[in-house]
Amino acid sequence: DLLPVGSELTAMFSDGAYYKATVVQVRKKAPEIKVNYNGYDSSCDAWVGVDEIRSKALKGVGKGGKGGKASAPAEPKLPEVGTTCQAQTYPDGQFFPAEVIETSTTKARARAPVKVKVAMWLPMIALRAIQKPKAAAPEPSKGKGKGKG
Repeated sequence: DLLPVGSELTAMFSDGAYYKATVVQVRKKAPEIKVNYNGYDSSCDAWVGVDEIRSKALKGVGKGGKGGKASAPAEPKLPEVGTTCQAQTYPDGQFFPAEVIETSTTKARARAPVKVKVAMWLPMIALRAIQKPKAAAPEPSKGKGKGKG
């Protein structure tokens, strides 16, 4: 294993910054390491690649440490469509639950390669009244009606 479960490290969060975290699971498939960000519950746990963590226990791994071959710079890993995350709003910096709905590796989208749908919750407010939508006015009849018989 790269890192044993329970290892303390810093891991990149979806906002691109590194935060203190603890390893909760390890697997061979990339991304290899599942972390829990310290101070957050398990709903914020995330799978991260070796290139998204910082730990003294990984000296040389991913930087030519395996087999002595220098590796090419890794492309940034984009989350899979459908992944849930926390999206930070601008300019106030609050985080809201979100879902990844599209990713792109094109040059045109290099500065913003991930598109998310944000679920924002508004505080409860008192309502004065509610009403049905206004009904459409009836259409005027065409022509004069013919009487009976």
